[in-house]
Order: sequence, then structure tokens, then C-alpha cells
Amino acid sequence: MYVDAFDYEAGDILGLTRPDKRQRYNATSGKMESEKYNRPSLRLAFEEMTSPREYNFETDRLFCEIPLAVVRQLFAMSKAEGHATLANVIRRRFTSRSGFISFYDNDLAAWLEKPVRDWDHNELGTLLFACLELKGGADWENGELDMTIYYRVAEDGGITMAWESAVDWPAFEKARDEMREEKAAELRESDPERAQELGLTEGGAMDWRNSPAAPHPAQMPLPL
Repeated sequence: MYVDAFDYEAGDILGLTRPDKRQRYNATSGKMESEKYNRPSLRLAFEEMTSPREYNFETDRLFCEIPLAVVRQLFAMSKAEGHATLANVIRRRFTSRSGFISFYDNDLAAWLEKPVRDWDHNELGTLLFACLELKGGADWENGELDMTIYYRVAEDGGITMAWESAVDWPAFEKARDEMREEKAAELRESDPERAQELGLTEGGAMDWRNSPAAPHPAQMPLPL
């Protein structure tokens, strides 16, 4: 979903498209009909997501495949303005400074010594950011592009539906009930009077909503 949203947004900014189909309502016939159109797209295809063991220095990363033909289109956009924006983005991203040691040369000339077909994911990502900046797209450095993608993903409740469908709710509820009973048993053993007051009878955790003696959930010694 995130890849599709980014693919559409970047394609729209850069003027790149791919053939696609969509359903449109025909007011004359009163029916939904299929039509061909050119969808904004970089033709990205999800490859994998990686997650760091610790989140001190990086976060989850999505990797995508992109056709070489599209990469060459991006390179041509950059070359048309003498790679000035690309050179600037390279310097900003890969100049070593306090707390950051770059493993890439920050000079454009060094990058151009290697054919673009051999560029790795960091180099291709830099080329893409440079083209987005060149075309006046959302600011990729200060979170503006991230928010644009977020809102596109969230529109029409798409992200909520994705979350709902990704959770095994019966398994979640079973695990929740088991944990509640475990905590209830601990309270019955450590403080029988309090457990009785809260209605924590043997074999069943309390439903705090139906217990007049129950405190607010935030004050309860039980997970909700």
C-alpha cells in the first residue's frame, strides 16, 4: 500500500506513467465500465522490508525494484539540467560530518564514472530524490513527502482496513483473555478481598464495564 502510494505520487510529480485500467460510471448506460488510462507511476514493485534490531539510528526500510528504462528516464531528467540538482543532493546526503561517516563519494564526477545501470539502491534513491526536487515535488528531507504519502495511504480508510485485515482477531482475543485470567489469578492469590470486590471469580476475569466496584481501566492491575 505504501509502495503504491509513493509510486503514484512520484510518478505524478515526474510525469511518468504506465498503462492501467479502472472502473468508471457511465451516466448514459447507468453501468460501471472498464476503461484504459495512463496511471502516474515509476513502475515500482515491492521487493522486501527490513527492520533494524534497534531503532536508534534507522527505521524500517522498504526496498523496491524499478525498471532500468525508468532509471534511464530519471537520469535523462537530471542530465538535462547538467546534473546540478543531483550534485547538490549528493553533497547533502554523503558529506561526512560530526556523527556521520559517509561510505560514498560526495563528488558528482565520481558517481558519473560508473554506468547508471550499476548504481546501487542508495545511489538510485539519491537520483530519484534529485529528480523530485528538480520538478518541485514535496520536500523529501523535512517530512513533507512522508506526510503526503501518509495521507494518500490513509484516504478512504485504506490504512485502517489494511490493519483490520492483517490482525488475527480470534487469536488476539484468546491471548487477551488468557492474560486477563492469569492476572486475575495473581490478584486472587495476593489480595483475595480486592479480587472479590472486583468480581474476579475463579475461572473468569472481570468485565470492568459491568462491575460497579471496578476502577477506571487506567487504574486496574489488569491488561484490557
